[in-house]
Amino acid sequence: MISFHGKHNRPRRAEDFSGRRKFVIGFMMICMVILVGRAVHLQVFNTQFLQHEGEIRYVDEVVVSAYRGMIKDRNGEPLAISSPVQSVWINPLQLKGITKEEQAAAEKALAKE
Repeated sequence: MISFHGKHNRPRRAEDFSGRRKFVIGFMMICMVILVGRAVHLQVFNTQFLQHEGEIRYVDEVVVSAYRGMIKDRNGEPLAISSPVQSVWINPLQLKGITKEEQAAAEKALAKE
């Protein structure tokens, strides 16, 4: 007759996972060495590639219009209207070597517009 009370008295087989453990740890170490090697290769020996890829993704000109629409009062009458304008800017470092004649010509050209 089978007894359902208490623990079974049959001996349990001891599982030996040392071979599997060594395989998993070895596999993880090999993967880690491959990843570190690839990182060293890209960052130390092949820097031009990464710099070129970074410049492709970073250096770009984007034109963004600043049109914001109209602000209206409660009756629908416009209070403020946003209209596109042109901007002019100057880099002072590029203007250090110009002559007075070149400066006067630039001022005259900007005054026309």
